[in-house]
Amino acid sequence: MKRFIKFIAIAVVLTLALAALASCGGNAGNDTANDTGKDTEADNGNTLAGEVKTSGNITVFVPEEFDFSGTNLFNEEDENAARLINKEDGSNYVLISLYDKASAESSLDMTREINEGSEDITVVYGGNTWAGVRYDSFGYDVFQVYCEANRALVTCCGYTIDSDVAAAVLGSIK
Repeated sequence: MKRFIKFIAIAVVLTLALAALASCGGNAGNDTANDTGKDTEADNGNTLAGEVKTSGNITVFVPEEFDFSGTNLFNEEDENAARLINKEDGSNYVLISLYDKASAESSLDMTREINEGSEDITVVYGGNTWAGVRYDSFGYDVFQVYCEANRALVTCCGYTIDSDVAAAVLGSIK
């Protein structure tokens, strides 16, 4: 029975991941570029080209290799979600949602439970502590982290927690 439940949970996660990939085209037009410049220095000292964008309640640096959408997969009116999808490889993405601490911890616990071999991680970017889990999914590095200071739960696929992308994006979320 435990294996069946685990199978169902994995199937649900994979279905959601496929839905994210299928809906990665364009943006809903509800994002705005911030005039703070075209580059940002990541917390690790490297510089990435891109720009700061705001949608609803989320402001984030978007590296130029990403398309930005200020919506979640199921509700285009949600002001507490944003997606960054790599233009060249849609399986590399960053999903940002604003959550209360209990909901975020529940999501992180489920992620740990269904991803065998996952490991807990903690980093500091943008002066904020991000804690969560890292795991491998079909050969892709994936991490999911939560920052209580800004209520952001971030899931990132295709980049390690210490990558320039992770440092720049996590360090910029407001």
